[in-house]
Amino acid sequence: MIAQSEFLHLLVRINIYIKPELACKLFNEIVNTSRSSPRTKPPEITFNECIDLLRKIKREYFNGNDMRDYIFDLVFGEDKDEVTAEEFLTLFLHGAQNEDGVTINEVKRIFADLNRMEILRAHHEDTEHDNDLTIDRLLFEEYLMSSRNDAYDPKRREFDSLSLNEPISHYWINTSHNTFLVRVMCWFYFNTG
Repeated sequence: MIAQSEFLHLLVRINIYIKPELACKLFNEIVNTSRSSPRTKPPEITFNECIDLLRKIKREYFNGNDMRDYIFDLVFGEDKDEVTAEEFLTLFLHGAQNEDGVTINEVKRIFADLNRMEILRAHHEDTEHDNDLTIDRLLFEEYLMSSRNDAYDPKRREFDSLSLNEPISHYWINTSHNTFLVRVMCWFYFNTG
């Protein structure tokens, strides 16, 4: 259970800045509408209610789902609310992201991890959702914001001797200013005499 003071602290910790009066009002609306049993003192909400409230704040006050839905609709179509691992691989990773090295088995592992997230259990608490081979819009958003969608590709750092067939002036070389000065001084020494 999460008390109002904890909820206000949580908002600051996850960088959601709304007026405390509005946050308290939204919190109390949940408390007042969701209780059939006697209220606790101080009022508290459940984890699932907290997740739903955070989503509501994001959606209504920060246009939180607009970009996710725009990308999802553009790639998969407006009529879809769920995509398979094959669709995700073909249309998004290979088609939109140009991540041609990703395999279907890697996508299945990603989907399985996403489907095991605690946020999903809160979202689907009343439904059966054991299919690790699909994700919905919410899990697509989780993927977009995760480290799995990082712009840095560690495979690009692997050495490939076949790619080094151009003159040295065609490559970026990481050197410090001092290293450059030492090289210039050595060149000057050996070439002037």
